Amino acid sequence: MADTFFATTSSGENLYRFLVALFAFVVVIIATYYVSKWMAGYQKTRMTGHNFEVIDSLRIGTNKYFMLVRVGRNKYYSIGVGKDEMVMLGELSEDEVVLFHKDSDAKSGRERMDFSGLLASFRLKQDSGADHEE
Repeated sequence: MADTFFATTSSGENLYRFLVALFAFVVVIIATYYVSKWMAGYQKTRMTGHNFEVIDSLRIGTNKYFMLVRVGRNKYYSIGVGKDEMVMLGELSEDEVVLFHKDSDAKSGRERMDFSGLLASFRLKQDSGADHEE
């Protein structure tokens, strides 16, 4: 009886168990990837077509942010957002809001920063700064 309790498994059986566990792990990782991708798309479609858009945000502490929000077509509000509260700091006119150069991303319907433009302006500033030092 003691011999069957402490019986060793063969290397083939160990390899089989390892491959089954590895396969299960890979399946879980792939499923997680696709479920996350689906959830992101679902949330994105729920957020489009609304009259609210966060234009800019600045983290000022743990769970505390300044945000610039567009409501409707051209109403801009500065708000303070904390963990348990939200305070309107003021309203800004469309002329007071500085929008950074953005490149339209037709695929997602959203706008994104144009990195090549930012890099070119950085290089231009570096070059003009080098001329002034001489």
